Amino acid sequence: MSRLLAYFSRAYWKHGFSLHKAIAALLSSFGALWLLVEIVAFFSPESADKIKAASWVFLVFGIGFALWLNRPIHEVKCHLVGRDIKLRICVDDFFKIPGAKIIGSNTTFDTDINSGIIDKSSIQGQFTENNYSSVSHLDADLREALAGKPTTPAPAGKRGKQDVFPIGTVALVRPSNKPHYLLAIAHINANGVARGSFDDLKTALPALWEYISNAGTIDALVIPILGSGFSRVPQKREEIVREILNSFIAACASSRFTNSLTVVIRPKDFYEHAVNLSELESYLQHVCRYTEFGANLRAGNNAGTAI
Repeated sequence: MSRLLAYFSRAYWKHGFSLHKAIAALLSSFGALWLLVEIVAFFSPESADKIKAASWVFLVFGIGFALWLNRPIHEVKCHLVGRDIKLRICVDDFFKIPGAKIIGSNTTFDTDINSGIIDKSSIQGQFTENNYSSVSHLDADLREALAGKPTTPAPAGKRGKQDVFPIGTVALVRPSNKPHYLLAIAHINANGVARGSFDDLKTALPALWEYISNAGTIDALVIPILGSGFSRVPQKREEIVREILNSFIAACASSRFTNSLTVVIRPKDFYEHAVNLSELESYLQHVCRYTEFGANLRAGNNAGTAI
């Protein structure tokens, strides 16, 4: 049903539909009709006339073929050359995809949904409600995961938690024995509003890969478009996806810490913001094929470069 509805979305007509493919499909169908008529007419002119009378069948076939060639694409993937790692971008429900989830959080790791500091519709809010019977249980897991990590005091008047961790701090929690990485990508101001920047994201991602490499699991990794929602990173979603891919591939130069990475785009975001998956596919194929890995470089900081 979602693929059928995709035909009526702005994103599909802006980036998914190809007039060239549609015309080619129609011409192919009528070319097949012409060839069939010519062949049959050689042996039986009467039969050829009957085929001509049923030319509407070929028109229907041509339209169907055009729709199939222009079918909405919700997934692109490739294997990273030189590394046995699969990269995938898909339009789907983040929580339905198996693997270790990466969840954007804030530098104080605030968790309170009832007060509105964390919106229940956010990735972190949904993660909490899906995996914990209470916020206090999550807080206990976070205290254990963050024990011993450096902090600074929160600004005076800030609501919620008062210990501020550096951007890029990772807390590994395991509800139901399933690994989830909460990554600090945004600050919360005195009004309880999260605010992140593209520079914060570029700082956090290498720290994330390094943490997973040194202290994480080897599970498949699943990551949303970090910062595109409540962290208010202003860059377009396509640019954030490219940064995630670049950072991850760079980190793969020095270590292999997973078999796959899936970047997930929410269907609502995909259609409302007309995300260009075709462009992302071209970029993904390019970096997978042409990335050259340097040696002995710090994970996540231009250790791999695409030529």
